[in-house]
Amino acid sequence: MDVYSAEGMWWRPESPQHRVPGTLTSDEDGIQPVVYGPLQPSIPSKAGVGKIQGSEWVATPAVHGRTHDNADITLLEVGGLMSLPVPSAEVRETHTVSVACIGGHFSEDAFIQARAEFDWLDAWLDPPSIVDDNATGSGDETVVRVGRSELARAEIAGGTVRFITGVTGREEPSAVHLDRWSAASIDLNQPQPWQTILDSWVRPFHDLLTISIGRPVRLTQLRLRPADAAPRAPLCDARFGVVQAQRKASPSPQALLNYSAPTLVTRRDAGVPLEELLAAWYELWVQEREAIMHLLAPFHASFMYSQHKFGAAFQAIEALHHKPRFTGRELDRCSHQERVAAIVGAAQAAGVEDDTVAWAERVLRSRNDKPLTQKIEDVVRSAGACGDAVLKAAPTFPSTVAGERAGVSHPGVERSLDAADRYWHGEVLTWVARTVLLAAAGVNDVDRRTVARAAFQHAVEQLGPTVESVSKSG
Repeated sequence: MDVYSAEGMWWRPESPQHRVPGTLTSDEDGIQPVVYGPLQPSIPSKAGVGKIQGSEWVATPAVHGRTHDNADITLLEVGGLMSLPVPSAEVRETHTVSVACIGGHFSEDAFIQARAEFDWLDAWLDPPSIVDDNATGSGDETVVRVGRSELARAEIAGGTVRFITGVTGREEPSAVHLDRWSAASIDLNQPQPWQTILDSWVRPFHDLLTISIGRPVRLTQLRLRPADAAPRAPLCDARFGVVQAQRKASPSPQALLNYSAPTLVTRRDAGVPLEELLAAWYELWVQEREAIMHLLAPFHASFMYSQHKFGAAFQAIEALHHKPRFTGRELDRCSHQERVAAIVGAAQAAGVEDDTVAWAERVLRSRNDKPLTQKIEDVVRSAGACGDAVLKAAPTFPSTVAGERAGVSHPGVERSLDAADRYWHGEVLTWVARTVLLAAAGVNDVDRRTVARAAFQHAVEQLGPTVESVSKSG
């Protein structure tokens, strides 16, 4: 997404005759329409004096615009303070807007198709080269594939997700410039609001891509097709706060596969067809949304303090401990009842008052849940070879991070880790969570892939001295 600024005329769809000049700006600070005149049309009163209709704050579902270069724009969910009619006063209204759609006019927040681009997507998909080396044997010619092709297609409940690739560029008498692009294309069975498309269709794959490569991923472009648009009409360029600018240089596949990269899976080495991976992931994403949200928070907000990053990674692991993957009981029901009976019998034999014994029995019977340390250990062990490596290097890792979590979440509780140790324990928790989630989505041998990554090995190595120092201090 580049910086966009356009001047033009703006109006409400129900009042196309009332148009005011204004400017739309879209940059890293967001989207801001400014109009020089009341966007809300005035209506004549019985006394013949014009007055503004509505309350002081005006919320408008849609506003249409046309720039000086004849580009049509629709703004959705527009809000702003209404300008009161003051004679000879200059009117300037600044409005808020949820999304600006450049390329069409429509009045309803309903879309039937979307196309999303991400800065790491082309490298992750690694499509075939656009240069056809087999087309000619001449060294004086270069044959370029300029057509659009489909790399994969997955049927998801409610629609279809496709991955497409093509070429864009420009040509001049003295130069030709071409770039390959890749995108996730979403075709919906029924029209949906743009926010639903973003949350339920774009975000799940955004999360998969981030977890797969272990790096922040930017949504660089989102295009939407209104439900009432012609099938062959160009998609609208949607601009809103989440869309970010492309990095200066597009990442290459080599950047994902080098020795120090945190990448766990790409399209070519998933060990499972991309169609199957996507179908499994979209289903898993609904089940594990809370864990994924906590896990990826530091990737989307790199300015977080170390305590918050650690807390997010820990909460992700904690959220992964649920049925049916894990049981929340420490013992089976029969064993727990026997344990409670033994304690109650011992208390009665010791002459403890009946009221006190009855109270203790009520409390103990309801307390068969696993301790937090055990829950963390369950999730770590479920990471296969990855979890084994962690527990071998740091047998007390579950209790260490559980204790640190208490210190992070409750001010005043003593902490066992300094800032550096907290960072490395958080890194290991992140590796474990990524491994568990990708394994649940069907990625083959992802636990062994994790163990083979240099970044994971280095993080685990940092746990040894910490465990030793914690044990001595205890």
